[in-house]
Amino acid sequence: MRKIIFLSIFTFMVSACTETSSEPVGEKYAEDIKLVVHRGANRVAPENTLSAFQKAIDLGADFIEVDVSMSSDSILYCFHDKTLERTTNGTGIFALRPSAYIDTLDAGSWFSPAFSNEKVPELSEIVAMGGDKVDYYFDVKLADLKTLKNFIYDHQLANRCFVWFNDQEKAREFKELAPGIALKVNAVDAAEADSLINLFNPWVIECDVFNISDGLTEVCRKNDVKLMANLLRDSWWEYKVALQKGVDLVNIDHPDYFNNVRENPENEFSAYRLAAHRGGITEGIFDEYDPTSIMAAIDSGYWMLEVDLRPTADKQIVVHHDKDLKRIYGVDKDVSELTMAELKELRATKGGYAPLSFDELVAVTKGKVRFMVDVKPRDPEQWFIEQIKLTLEENNILHETYFIRNDLRKYFGKGKYGFRMHEAMAMKERLDSGENIAAHYYLFDHGNVINAQAARWCQKNAIDVCASVNVGHYRMEDHYMGARRDIEYLKKSGVTMFQIDSPYDSFFNLALIKPQD
Repeated sequence: MRKIIFLSIFTFMVSACTETSSEPVGEKYAEDIKLVVHRGANRVAPENTLSAFQKAIDLGADFIEVDVSMSSDSILYCFHDKTLERTTNGTGIFALRPSAYIDTLDAGSWFSPAFSNEKVPELSEIVAMGGDKVDYYFDVKLADLKTLKNFIYDHQLANRCFVWFNDQEKAREFKELAPGIALKVNAVDAAEADSLINLFNPWVIECDVFNISDGLTEVCRKNDVKLMANLLRDSWWEYKVALQKGVDLVNIDHPDYFNNVRENPENEFSAYRLAAHRGGITEGIFDEYDPTSIMAAIDSGYWMLEVDLRPTADKQIVVHHDKDLKRIYGVDKDVSELTMAELKELRATKGGYAPLSFDELVAVTKGKVRFMVDVKPRDPEQWFIEQIKLTLEENNILHETYFIRNDLRKYFGKGKYGFRMHEAMAMKERLDSGENIAAHYYLFDHGNVINAQAARWCQKNAIDVCASVNVGHYRMEDHYMGARRDIEYLKKSGVTMFQIDSPYDSFFNLALIKPQD
């Protein structure tokens, strides 16, 4: 197991080498940057839960950040907020609640129904789970300092952790109480770092990645202090900056994203989740919902298929976008006028295929791709909803389905439901009032409508963002150039899920994209 004293010696050796080497620090030592995972892997599991910490360990965390709060009866827990409402079904101020109450709370449902059994973990449970696989960054929110010191020594963590206090007076108290336990401080420039080193003799200094200068790096290396980049945003280009600056550690929400950038050629991010608009590879190759097109999208690395669903005359469900059949099948009738048997007699003018039923589509794609469902009738009949729900439930995929319309949640319950940019402030108000927005909704809008502010807000609150970038969104300019501009902007804003028309998949380097869970 890594020991902090050994890491300090290693950093000194690295620093000595970099002073005489002309090779860029980031390129040479990228593999040695230590991952400090913020609140556990909080983008894939509810923050500060055992599931989040286990996932962080699975994804290669070197340290996990543990927010330290103490109950009214002096039990140390991992919990971030002052109050319980945001991430549990409890109420009130954490520090005023006894452990008997805290232990009954659900700390996972706000994130996803799949985590409804998660509890607020005690520090002792986290350390027992982590074993010798990981070290610890204790971010102290509110705790008795002597109790924390005793916990660290009792669990033999003094050489496997560092501690931070937002209040410098508390940091000073803890340094006097436990001089053998490493501290972290935050600095914005070289002058502040130099001053803090003299006051606290920290093991690590944390700085926003864009404030890291040559001067700050020199101060840290001269004093044998680690430098940690704060990367609490889902932007691959910020990860790239950290790699170029050659930091020692990164404080990060998405360890898998950072590793993806670190391990790919030229630090290119490739873990995008792509949804194929209208079911597959289309423009210039296949037509909409051609079975060959669908399998081509799956084979190319698409994560999801958009699926347009319409009712037939005999109360079955067919996969088709338009209200009528003229554009694809050359038949001047509405879908709802024909039975499924009659629809199966049709052949697409391009490709010669027959329409797919929803059941057929699910059968041929099960286990290979997820669905983004667009229920086309504005006011769907009850039988139509029930049949869609039955198909999704029987194949155990309802919980992972994304629905484009959020008014459908009253029918299906499970899954996630898209809200638009004009609804974002209302969603914020609902989130602020305690509703579990992240568990049930995602931001879905045109790529030329979503802005960086909304994307950042969603990331901070574990809400998925999916930008729709389609040919029809660019009627006043060249669609290819417009799409490229918007995709690059959204990538830099940290957006990693896109619903696209296939001409734009060249902007994502599908050759690097690997299938995801």
